[in-house]
This record gives sequence, structure tokens and C-alpha cells, in this order.
Amino acid sequence: MIFQFDDILIDADVEETSAFYRTAGILTDDCSCENCRNFVSGAELLSRGISDLFLKLGIDILKPAEMAAPASEDNGRSVCYEGWYHICGRMISDTDCWSRDADSGSSFINEKNIYSVTDDFSVGFTNAVSLKEQGFPEPIIQMEVFIHHFPWVLNEPNKL
Repeated sequence: MIFQFDDILIDADVEETSAFYRTAGILTDDCSCENCRNFVSGAELLSRGISDLFLKLGIDILKPAEMAAPASEDNGRSVCYEGWYHICGRMISDTDCWSRDADSGSSFINEKNIYSVTDDFSVGFTNAVSLKEQGFPEPIIQMEVFIHHFPWVLNEPNKL
């Protein structure tokens, strides 16, 4: 199925993606840190537009390949999350969210290839797949996610 996010075009096999996520473990199966527990506990608070995007792509939001919380926001009341999910499919457009600096060779997020779903939630897609889960169907692309102002919902202090 073809999905368009502004200039970004991907062809996703929603059935294959969904079949994998039905059997995959949730984030806190492998990590019990407070940031991962907070993400799993608060994911249902994300807007309908965000949850619909995951549903349409066949992804379970509680099952990222990786999720990190690099910063606290709003005096500890919320967290910034960055992570990624895998999708069975391929990129149609040349809009990889990762670019390489010609001089230094280092990689960086190419902001022009990031799509804002909401004011606080953006996605990008890349062929550079990291931490591929065993048994994930191919072809495979990676959806990078950037979440701001994700609420701190745990009954323990935000230590970020």
C-alpha cells in the first residue's frame, strides 16, 4: 500500500508488518528503565492522529526497535523521545531522512525529509536499518520517530 507524507512516498506491506508486530514483545520486555516504562504507560495518551498512523502502517506503538529519551521537558513534566520502528516495505521517493556530510562523512537527520504528524510528533523514513529484529520480513525500511512533550505519567520522579 502506498503512503504519502508530503514529498515522502513509501510502499508498505501492512499485512506482513502487522503479522510481525502481533508476535513481537513490547518495549519493556527488554528494558525496565523508567523512560521505557513511562513510554509504555503513557502511549495511550498520544493523539488519535498518531495512533491512527501506527494502525494504518501495521505497527504496534508499544514495540519499537529502539526508543530513547534524550531530554526532559516542561520542568520534568514531560519527555522528548526519539526512536524507530521497522516496516516491511520500500521507499519510493528519494527522501531518506538521513544524509551524509560530504566533508566529514558523518550522518545527520535531514530536516527537509521529516514529516510533522502533529506539532509534537514527526516521522522520517530511511533505508539504513538498525537493530533489525530477528524474523522481520523483507524488504525493510525504518521509520524514525521524534516525540516532544510526552507526559511523564509514572508515580516516580523524572530523573532526566
